[in-house]
Amino acid sequence: MNTPTRPRRRSRIWQLLRANLYDFGLLLRESWVALAGFAVLALAGTLYLHYAHPARLGFAAALFETLKLVSLQTGLDLPDDPLGVLLFFLIPLLGLALIFQSVLNFGRLLFDKGSRREAWQVALAATGRDHIIVAGLGRVGMRVVEQLLANGHTAVVVERAWGGPFVERALNLKVPVVVGDAREPAALRQAGLARARAVVAAINDDLANIEIALTARGMRPGMRVVLRVFSDELDQNLERGFGPNTAFSASGLAAPTYV
Repeated sequence: MNTPTRPRRRSRIWQLLRANLYDFGLLLRESWVALAGFAVLALAGTLYLHYAHPARLGFAAALFETLKLVSLQTGLDLPDDPLGVLLFFLIPLLGLALIFQSVLNFGRLLFDKGSRREAWQVALAATGRDHIIVAGLGRVGMRVVEQLLANGHTAVVVERAWGGPFVERALNLKVPVVVGDAREPAALRQAGLARARAVVAAINDDLANIEIALTARGMRPGMRVVLRVFSDELDQNLERGFGPNTAFSASGLAAPTYV
Protein backbone atom coordinates (compact mmCIF):
# COMPACT_ATOMS: atom_id res chain seq x y z
CA MET A 1 0.00 0.00 0.00
CA ASN A 2 2.92 2.37 0.60
CA THR A 3 4.27 1.95 -2.93
CA PRO A 4 1.75 4.23 -4.72
CA THR A 5 1.65 6.65 -1.79
CA ARG A 6 5.35 7.51 -1.69
CA PRO A 7 5.67 8.63 -5.34
CA ARG A 8 2.54 10.73 -4.93
CA ARG A 9 3.92 12.32 -1.77
CA ARG A 10 7.25 12.95 -3.47
CA SER A 11 5.46 14.50 -6.45
CA ARG A 12 3.51 16.73 -4.07
CA ILE A 13 6.73 17.93 -2.42
CA TRP A 14 8.29 18.76 -5.79
CA GLN A 15 5.14 20.62 -6.85
CA LEU A 16 5.23 22.71 -3.66
CA LEU A 17 8.88 23.51 -4.33
CA ARG A 18 8.13 24.58 -7.91
CA ALA A 19 5.14 26.63 -6.72
CA ASN A 20 7.24 28.44 -4.11
CA LEU A 21 9.90 29.26 -6.70
CA TYR A 22 7.21 30.50 -9.11
CA ASP A 23 5.63 32.59 -6.35
CA PHE A 24 9.04 33.97 -5.35
CA GLY A 25 9.61 35.07 -8.95
CA LEU A 26 6.24 36.83 -9.07
CA LEU A 27 6.99 38.71 -5.87
CA LEU A 28 10.41 39.69 -7.16
CA ARG A 29 8.87 41.13 -10.31
CA GLU A 30 6.33 43.06 -8.25
CA SER A 31 8.92 44.38 -5.80
CA TRP A 32 11.98 44.78 -7.99
CA VAL A 33 12.04 48.58 -7.80
CA ALA A 34 12.23 48.66 -4.00
CA LEU A 35 14.63 45.73 -3.82
CA ALA A 36 16.88 47.27 -6.47
CA GLY A 37 16.80 50.60 -4.63
CA PHE A 38 17.85 48.96 -1.38
CA ALA A 39 20.62 47.03 -3.16
CA VAL A 40 21.95 50.22 -4.80
CA LEU A 41 21.87 52.04 -1.48
CA ALA A 42 23.74 49.23 0.27
CA LEU A 43 26.27 49.03 -2.55
CA ALA A 44 26.90 52.79 -2.47
CA GLY A 45 27.53 52.72 1.26
CA THR A 46 29.76 49.66 0.99
CA LEU A 47 31.89 51.14 -1.79
CA TYR A 48 32.26 54.41 0.09
CA LEU A 49 33.38 52.71 3.31
CA HIS A 50 35.72 50.44 1.36
CA TYR A 51 37.39 53.06 -0.87
CA ALA A 52 36.77 56.57 0.49
CA HIS A 53 36.19 56.43 4.23
CA PRO A 54 39.29 57.05 6.39
CA ALA A 55 38.87 53.62 8.01
CA ARG A 56 39.23 51.87 4.61
CA LEU A 57 37.23 48.85 5.74
CA GLY A 58 37.40 45.52 3.98
CA PHE A 59 34.54 44.80 1.62
CA ALA A 60 32.70 42.42 3.99
CA ALA A 61 33.20 44.76 6.95
CA ALA A 62 32.06 47.72 4.84
CA LEU A 63 28.86 45.91 3.88
CA PHE A 64 28.26 44.96 7.50
CA GLU A 65 28.74 48.55 8.66
CA THR A 66 26.42 49.80 5.92
CA LEU A 67 23.67 47.50 7.15
CA LYS A 68 24.32 48.68 10.71
CA LEU A 69 24.11 52.26 9.46
CA VAL A 70 20.63 51.54 8.10
CA SER A 71 19.49 50.71 11.63
CA LEU A 72 21.45 53.62 13.16
CA GLN A 73 23.74 51.20 14.99
CA THR A 74 27.07 52.03 13.35
CA GLY A 75 30.07 52.81 15.52
CA LEU A 76 31.76 54.90 12.83
CA ASP A 77 32.16 58.64 13.24
CA LEU A 78 30.51 61.03 10.82
CA PRO A 79 32.99 61.67 7.98
CA ASP A 80 34.14 65.16 7.01
CA ASP A 81 33.72 64.97 3.23
CA PRO A 82 30.37 66.00 1.66
CA LEU A 83 29.78 62.61 0.00
CA GLY A 84 30.26 60.77 3.27
CA VAL A 85 27.97 63.14 5.15
CA LEU A 86 25.30 62.75 2.47
CA LEU A 87 25.51 58.93 2.57
CA PHE A 88 25.49 58.79 6.36
CA PHE A 89 22.19 60.67 6.37
CA LEU A 90 20.57 59.16 3.27
CA ILE A 91 21.32 55.51 4.02
CA PRO A 92 19.35 55.39 7.31
CA LEU A 93 16.46 57.50 6.00
CA LEU A 94 15.99 55.77 2.65
CA GLY A 95 17.06 52.37 3.94
CA LEU A 96 14.49 52.29 6.72
CA ALA A 97 11.77 53.49 4.35
CA LEU A 98 12.58 50.79 1.82
CA ILE A 99 12.80 48.08 4.47
CA PHE A 100 9.58 48.85 6.29
CA GLN A 101 7.48 49.67 3.24
CA SER A 102 8.80 47.18 0.73
CA VAL A 103 11.39 44.63 1.81
CA LEU A 104 9.56 43.49 4.94
CA ASN A 105 6.31 43.48 2.99
CA PHE A 106 7.96 41.23 0.40
CA GLY A 107 8.99 38.78 3.12
CA ARG A 108 5.55 38.82 4.70
CA LEU A 109 3.85 38.09 1.39
CA LEU A 110 6.36 35.36 0.58
CA PHE A 111 5.72 33.39 3.76
CA ASP A 112 2.11 34.33 4.49
CA LYS A 113 0.31 32.47 1.70
CA GLY A 114 -3.05 32.95 3.39
CA SER A 115 -3.06 36.68 2.67
CA ARG A 116 -2.48 35.95 -1.04
CA ARG A 117 -4.79 33.03 -1.50
CA GLU A 118 -5.54 33.55 -5.18
CA ALA A 119 -1.91 34.17 -6.12
CA TRP A 120 -0.77 31.06 -4.26
CA GLN A 121 -3.39 28.92 -6.00
CA VAL A 122 -2.15 30.22 -9.35
CA ALA A 123 1.41 29.31 -8.35
CA LEU A 124 0.32 25.76 -7.50
CA ALA A 125 -1.66 25.40 -10.71
CA ALA A 126 0.84 26.99 -13.10
CA THR A 127 3.65 24.71 -11.94
CA GLY A 128 1.66 21.47 -12.10
CA ARG A 129 2.60 18.63 -14.42
CA ASP A 130 0.50 16.03 -16.21
CA HIS A 131 -2.65 17.31 -14.50
CA ILE A 132 -6.18 17.61 -15.84
CA ILE A 133 -7.80 21.04 -15.98
CA VAL A 134 -11.48 21.08 -15.03
CA ALA A 135 -13.29 24.23 -16.13
CA GLY A 136 -16.39 24.84 -14.06
CA LEU A 137 -16.91 23.71 -10.48
CA GLY A 138 -20.60 23.02 -10.28
CA ARG A 139 -22.05 19.69 -9.21
CA VAL A 140 -20.83 17.92 -12.34
CA GLY A 141 -17.42 19.58 -12.24
CA MET A 142 -16.98 18.59 -8.60
CA ARG A 143 -17.92 14.99 -9.37
CA VAL A 144 -15.40 14.97 -12.19
CA VAL A 145 -12.69 16.25 -9.85
CA GLU A 146 -13.51 13.64 -7.21
CA GLN A 147 -13.44 10.78 -9.70
CA LEU A 148 -10.19 12.02 -11.20
CA LEU A 149 -8.61 12.03 -7.74
CA ALA A 150 -10.07 8.61 -6.96
CA ASN A 151 -8.42 7.25 -10.12
CA GLY A 152 -5.02 8.65 -9.16
CA HIS A 153 -5.01 11.76 -11.38
CA THR A 154 -4.19 15.31 -10.32
CA ALA A 155 -6.59 18.12 -11.13
CA VAL A 156 -6.64 21.89 -11.39
CA VAL A 157 -9.92 23.80 -11.39
CA VAL A 158 -10.78 27.01 -13.22
CA GLU A 159 -13.79 28.67 -11.59
CA ARG A 160 -15.29 32.08 -12.26
CA ALA A 161 -15.55 33.22 -8.62
CA TRP A 162 -14.33 32.32 -5.14
CA GLY A 163 -17.93 32.28 -3.98
CA GLY A 164 -18.72 29.04 -5.79
CA PRO A 165 -20.40 26.42 -3.58
CA PHE A 166 -17.70 23.80 -4.16
CA VAL A 167 -14.55 25.94 -4.02
CA GLU A 168 -13.76 25.19 -0.37
CA ARG A 169 -14.46 21.52 -0.96
CA ALA A 170 -11.95 21.43 -3.80
CA LEU A 171 -9.35 23.32 -1.76
CA ASN A 172 -9.79 20.85 1.10
CA LEU A 173 -8.95 18.09 -1.37
CA LYS A 174 -5.68 19.94 -2.17
CA VAL A 175 -6.92 20.81 -5.66
CA PRO A 176 -5.66 24.23 -6.87
CA VAL A 177 -8.45 26.60 -7.86
CA VAL A 178 -7.75 29.36 -10.37
CA VAL A 179 -10.32 32.15 -10.49
CA GLY A 180 -11.02 33.24 -14.05
CA ASP A 181 -12.86 32.61 -17.29
CA ALA A 182 -11.59 29.40 -18.87
CA ARG A 183 -12.47 30.78 -22.30
CA GLU A 184 -9.63 33.26 -21.88
CA PRO A 185 -6.07 32.11 -22.68
CA ALA A 186 -4.75 33.82 -19.54
CA ALA A 187 -6.88 31.63 -17.27
CA LEU A 188 -5.80 28.42 -19.00
CA ARG A 189 -2.19 29.58 -18.91
CA GLN A 190 -2.46 30.16 -15.17
CA ALA A 191 -3.97 26.70 -14.82
CA GLY A 192 -0.82 25.20 -16.34
CA LEU A 193 -2.14 24.30 -19.78
CA ALA A 194 1.40 24.05 -21.15
CA ARG A 195 2.04 20.92 -19.04
CA ALA A 196 -1.52 19.67 -18.61
CA ARG A 197 -2.70 16.27 -19.77
CA ALA A 198 -6.24 17.26 -20.77
CA VAL A 199 -8.98 19.86 -20.35
CA VAL A 200 -12.50 19.02 -19.17
CA ALA A 201 -15.07 21.74 -19.92
CA ALA A 202 -17.84 21.06 -17.40
CA ILE A 203 -19.80 24.33 -17.43
CA ASN A 204 -23.58 24.09 -17.85
CA ASP A 205 -23.37 26.03 -21.11
CA ASP A 206 -22.67 24.19 -24.36
CA LEU A 207 -21.37 27.26 -26.19
CA ALA A 208 -19.02 28.19 -23.34
CA ASN A 209 -17.65 24.64 -23.23
CA ILE A 210 -17.00 24.71 -26.97
CA GLU A 211 -15.20 28.04 -26.62
CA ILE A 212 -13.04 26.58 -23.85
CA ALA A 213 -12.14 23.60 -26.02
CA LEU A 214 -11.31 25.82 -29.00
CA THR A 215 -9.15 28.09 -26.82
CA ALA A 216 -7.28 25.11 -25.40
CA ARG A 217 -6.73 23.61 -28.85
CA GLY A 218 -5.65 26.98 -30.19
CA MET A 219 -3.01 27.27 -27.48
CA ARG A 220 -1.96 23.62 -27.69
CA PRO A 221 -2.94 21.91 -30.94
CA GLY A 222 -3.85 18.29 -30.33
CA MET A 223 -4.63 18.91 -26.66
CA ARG A 224 -7.13 16.38 -25.39
CA VAL A 225 -10.45 18.01 -24.51
CA VAL A 226 -13.64 16.59 -23.01
CA LEU A 227 -16.83 18.63 -23.11
CA ARG A 228 -20.05 18.49 -21.15
CA VAL A 229 -23.00 18.97 -23.52
CA PHE A 230 -26.78 18.80 -23.26
CA SER A 231 -27.66 18.20 -26.92
CA ASP A 232 -27.25 14.67 -28.30
CA GLU A 233 -26.93 16.06 -31.82
CA LEU A 234 -24.23 18.45 -30.70
CA ASP A 235 -22.55 15.55 -28.91
CA GLN A 236 -22.18 13.68 -32.21
CA ASN A 237 -20.95 16.76 -34.08
CA LEU A 238 -18.35 17.45 -31.40
CA GLU A 239 -17.09 13.89 -31.57
CA ARG A 240 -16.58 14.31 -35.30
CA GLY A 241 -14.81 17.63 -34.84
CA PHE A 242 -12.72 17.02 -31.73
CA GLY A 243 -12.34 13.25 -31.82
CA PRO A 244 -13.88 10.26 -30.03
CA ASN A 245 -14.74 10.45 -26.32
CA THR A 246 -14.67 14.24 -26.29
CA ALA A 247 -18.25 14.83 -25.11
CA PHE A 248 -20.30 13.53 -22.20
CA SER A 249 -23.88 14.07 -21.11
CA ALA A 250 -24.91 16.04 -18.06
CA SER A 251 -25.36 12.83 -16.12
CA GLY A 252 -22.02 11.35 -17.19
CA LEU A 253 -18.52 11.84 -15.87
CA ALA A 254 -15.31 12.44 -17.75
CA ALA A 255 -12.97 10.62 -15.40
CA PRO A 256 -13.64 7.08 -16.72
CA THR A 257 -12.42 8.14 -20.16
CA TYR A 258 -8.89 8.34 -18.75
CA VAL A 259 -8.85 4.85 -17.26
